[in-house]
Amino acid sequence: MRERLPDRRASEVIEFNHIETNGNKSPFTSTVGFYPDGRIGEMFIYAQKSDSAIGLICHDAAVLISIALQCGATIDELRASVARTAMDGGKPQSIIGTALDILAVREAEDGENPC
Repeated sequence: MRERLPDRRASEVIEFNHIETNGNKSPFTSTVGFYPDGRIGEMFIYAQKSDSAIGLICHDAAVLISIALQCGATIDELRASVARTAMDGGKPQSIIGTALDILAVREAEDGENPC
């Protein structure tokens, strides 16, 4: 069952780059929303050009990540479900994998402490 977030909640803006296979860096911004107990409950991903194809894909993927988190999926489960390289420690192949790795780092930094 989906656990709804409160209407007013703590959030944090995180800026990051996704390094593509050709070595180019693509800048993104993410807003992460938290439950009152500090758990991550939602994510929004913004590309530089919000109306671009990648911007729309990021928006939709973030909605699906948020719904999965609110329905009980863990960040580690989601991370294990996306494409990763066979070498280099399993680096994410897409911006979605990079965004999930950012969430995992954020979660590890806070543990169960409220924001």
